[in-house]
Amino acid sequence: MTAFEVYKIYLSVKLHFTSEHFDMTKGTGGVKCKETTFNKRQDCHFFERLSRKYRSSELLGLFVSHFVSESQFNKLYGDDADDTYKEWKKRIQRMSYTFENDIKSLNKVTDNFNSLFSVNGSGWPVLFDLQRIDDISIETFVIMDKLLDFIPQFDTDIKETRRWPQTSLTCKKYSKFLQVDESKYRNILRNTVVMNKQLHAAI
Repeated sequence: MTAFEVYKIYLSVKLHFTSEHFDMTKGTGGVKCKETTFNKRQDCHFFERLSRKYRSSELLGLFVSHFVSESQFNKLYGDDADDTYKEWKKRIQRMSYTFENDIKSLNKVTDNFNSLFSVNGSGWPVLFDLQRIDDISIETFVIMDKLLDFIPQFDTDIKETRRWPQTSLTCKKYSKFLQVDESKYRNILRNTVVMNKQLHAAI
């Protein structure tokens, strides 16, 4: 794979995560760009290095991992870019295990699981507070939304205008890549939140 081809993957992932309307998972074609324009970029050597270091099958995951780890994205150009990618791969490999443990942790936070979705004194729902400080993984957060569809309500309830809108967009976009067996995760959620009849009815 050439440096220019790597760059086109990067542009597609970037547009996917930063645009409300572009969805690269629909396979409607990549971002249009000219190789002559790419060759004038000061960072073209960076994409050349990526083309040598990673297999073509790894590059999508590399870029996704950095856009998902919002605070880590500037590290893509650094020597430790691989750390974010490796950590993301570990999370994907252990996703169901982490999901179950995250739900168990949520059970310990409150006796009323539904209260996790209510805005607290911080101006954010408890669930988002916990994801924001990495007490639960972003994968767990996204999978829970796939099952319970709470992000649209968060979009309405949360009045903060910087952090949540960015997280909301990131989660919606990440959801396109995070294809899971919803029946499997729904069963994990049901079996773990054993005391909440109202939640059981919802899922």
